[in-house]
Amino acid sequence: MRAFVQGALAMVEPDCSLASNAVTRLVSRVALEAGPIAGVDLPDAPAERVAFADVVDAALGRLRRAGVRPDHLFQAEGPQAALLAEVMRRADEILAQKSLVDPRCAGFVLSRALRRGPCDALLQEMSAYDVTLSGMLSFEADDLSWLEALHARSREAGGRGLVVEMPLFSGESLFDPTDLDEEAVGSVATVLEKRWSELAFGPSIDWSPLGDGAAALVLRAAGPEGEARAVAAEVLTALGSGVPPESITILVPALDDGTLDPLRAALSDARIPFHEPRGPSPDASPEGRAALGLFALASGPITRERVIDILRAPGLHAGIWVSERHERDAEAKAALLAHRLRDVPVEVDRTGTLLVDNLRAVIEASGDTDEAWMPAALTRMLESIALLAAGQTRADIAARFGALCDKLDLGRPSMGELGAALRVEALRGRSLALRAIGEGQAAVRAIRDATRAVVEAAAMLGLADAPARVEELYAEVRRAASQGRSDGGGSRASAVRIARPNELCGIRYEVLIVTGLGPGGYGPEADGGLIDERLWSTLPASARPPTARERDRIRRAELAWAMGGARRVVVSYSTTDDEAAPHAIVTRALRAKTPERVEPSSRVSRAASRIDPRGAELVLLSAGSAPAPLIADRVSIERARLAYFLDPRADAGPFTGRIELTDPELAAHLRACVGGDMPARPIAVTHIEKAAGCAFAGFARRVWRTRRQEDALEAADPRERGTQVHAATAAAFQAAWEAGGRANRRKALEAAREAAMRAVGADKEAAPLRRELLIGAVDVALGFVAHGLDEQGFSFALAEQPFGPSVAAPWDALPIAPMPGEGEGAPAPSASVFVEGKIDRVDRGDGGKSAARVVDYKTGQIPSKSEQGTLHLQLPLYAAAVARATGAEEVQALYIGADKRGEISAKPAKEPDRRAIADKRLDAERTARRVVLSLWDGHIEPRPVKGDLCDRCDARDVCRRPAVVPGEADEEGGG
Repeated sequence: MRAFVQGALAMVEPDCSLASNAVTRLVSRVALEAGPIAGVDLPDAPAERVAFADVVDAALGRLRRAGVRPDHLFQAEGPQAALLAEVMRRADEILAQKSLVDPRCAGFVLSRALRRGPCDALLQEMSAYDVTLSGMLSFEADDLSWLEALHARSREAGGRGLVVEMPLFSGESLFDPTDLDEEAVGSVATVLEKRWSELAFGPSIDWSPLGDGAAALVLRAAGPEGEARAVAAEVLTALGSGVPPESITILVPALDDGTLDPLRAALSDARIPFHEPRGPSPDASPEGRAALGLFALASGPITRERVIDILRAPGLHAGIWVSERHERDAEAKAALLAHRLRDVPVEVDRTGTLLVDNLRAVIEASGDTDEAWMPAALTRMLESIALLAAGQTRADIAARFGALCDKLDLGRPSMGELGAALRVEALRGRSLALRAIGEGQAAVRAIRDATRAVVEAAAMLGLADAPARVEELYAEVRRAASQGRSDGGGSRASAVRIARPNELCGIRYEVLIVTGLGPGGYGPEADGGLIDERLWSTLPASARPPTARERDRIRRAELAWAMGGARRVVVSYSTTDDEAAPHAIVTRALRAKTPERVEPSSRVSRAASRIDPRGAELVLLSAGSAPAPLIADRVSIERARLAYFLDPRADAGPFTGRIELTDPELAAHLRACVGGDMPARPIAVTHIEKAAGCAFAGFARRVWRTRRQEDALEAADPRERGTQVHAATAAAFQAAWEAGGRANRRKALEAAREAAMRAVGADKEAAPLRRELLIGAVDVALGFVAHGLDEQGFSFALAEQPFGPSVAAPWDALPIAPMPGEGEGAPAPSASVFVEGKIDRVDRGDGGKSAARVVDYKTGQIPSKSEQGTLHLQLPLYAAAVARATGAEEVQALYIGADKRGEISAKPAKEPDRRAIADKRLDAERTARRVVLSLWDGHIEPRPVKGDLCDRCDARDVCRRPAVVPGEADEEGGG
């Protein structure tokens, strides 16, 4: 109907230009911001202003269709009336200056044009002078205005004029109470008859008898997915009985993605072609989300997850970021970068530098030189986003956005991508890949079209050079693209139609499936918050928009009309609440003993509809049929895994933590992955310590690089705070001793503070939470320095001292030679295990004393003394490295920690206990060798030494060990 009005207006009034939706929204915003309005405070954020302008524009649209003028609103009561009156007045002035017409009042403009002059061309185009209007119940004032003018012109031309066809229900009502559908139609007819009776020769009403649309079947499901599956099965049944696809219609209460996504998925699984008046929203496809994600990143803040999503988006060629020309190489490197970003402890970055700096720190800490390109690639990505954000006008930002999309090939599938999709289609006989490519291409095109429409709207209103920020253009584009992709109304040959009730009134169909008949289904659409009852009641009676009750009645009548035009009607609903009453249509059908079919929520249930081969296979499996060999193998593996975890003494197998090393090449590869087999490829002490507690955890951390990361926002998790404390402490100690140490305590502390501030960046601008973290790290570092200055007998020598292949002797990798008794009496293996690490602090004995001390900082819990050399290996192995490098006759080892109040404490407190920890070097080396040799032999069983290790294990998400399993202690105790 609206398209007809616009086409007719273009024919009879060619000089009249209709404003686009983007123009009307922008006009409303310009009118809002043109000057102060009493009682109205506009939001400060541009995106919030766009949203508020959209609400105002929607309210103006409803008022314009009802024939409301600014003078009507100025005479009305309430703050909403004053706001809408002033905005409408300003908007009318802006549109008049640009010779534009709001399309929501185009009916009034067409009416004036028809009454002002002849319209023979329009009548000849319609090829008739007798006009029948059918399928419409919701008449607005602008509809009636131009329909009456067209009627008058057609009568002057010698025709009968306008006839409005309305349904006459001949059976029992669809609703309860029984008069609602007849009352809705009757109320519309009453208004029309009263209005047209005042005309000399007004339009007439013809009544078309209609059946009651009784349902032949009721489908009940426990959820939206089950309902969609049942609907798809019913469509397959109708197609199997010979009903053409275009004679089948699925009725939905709304065209939003939440309603349609399950239905789209079920119809696609059943391979049923379907047509809907509006396609999915652009952000429903990965390419569309990536395109909008570029806008979102430029609007800020930069989030790690959005960066990862863009890097992993299909159809995006990240070559300009990762410096690769070939599509596959760029895709592979982008995936590696996205994977590594998972380890970065920053979730939100308001500047972009924090994410890059932490990525660089993570790579340097891991020692992976092959990942050194990643910070530069991320920097290039963020620079391109910053370039987009630097645009000054809408046209400038849109041009930069389009150029970036072109550089990334967003929405332009490559020949390789299309070729791969075609090969998959040839092998499997399905075009899912091609369809996904097409949807992504259409989504990006829709977003770029929406961007272009916003820019053209601004240019049309003379705002081409007006300053704009990227966040407001992003909000405008999202609003313009939120309506989805238009695929055109009506039906399509050989396709099932999806529609709303008002699109089917007066149309005959063989099969109509009415979905969404839950308790709140097909109710009135939500009202705009600006048109309240007070405003409505003070408007003239002839210029009042339909109330919610009136719209509810009309919608019910449209639903009844659509159902009455179908030969067979099937109704469906889903509910998760057994006590919730379904729609009145369902209640009536059940009361009439209509057959009901219940669709289970699980697709593997024996009663589930089988709409595709995979679904049929799952149903057969649930019924006890023999599975496919691949599934049978999986079941066997899972049963073996369950038996292994239930018996703590069972030997591990290939799927429970044992790598069979019958192949020498595999054994060599495993040894290389674990490391420690040569000086150039050592294994870190921290990895050995992790494997000492649980072999699988150590293997996952070392080989798979598994790490559970708690996101930090501007603050940080304990690991990140510890990293900052270590960096600040190392710089502080170095500066303090260079400034004189104990000889000038005040000067040493001042130098230490300055160095610590520089080391962690606390002297630079940062977000409040981030700055609080950095200042806290500096304070802890100064506490450690003050404690070191107060101690006697040892003085600071080295900070963050590494030992391994990156430094020269005597700080090269620590070799752990074979020990007597290895291998249960067999000769000791000849291979040594090489270990690397980084010591927090090394102190030298004062007064020429041949002594050294290893210090490890702890910002959390300090390990117990009994576990030194068995589960906790750092201090003893660090002591071994220090003893070898310094040749000290005496070595001590201790922890220095800071509690939440900043109190500094050293444990053990006594020197004999500190020497005892360092003297456990031999025990620690024996444990380290045993752990590494076990990993080399393929023993990676997920059996922790202590049950509480699982609570804080990095590999917990990839370990198949159940949360509660029997332990060896339980078996021995008979429990």
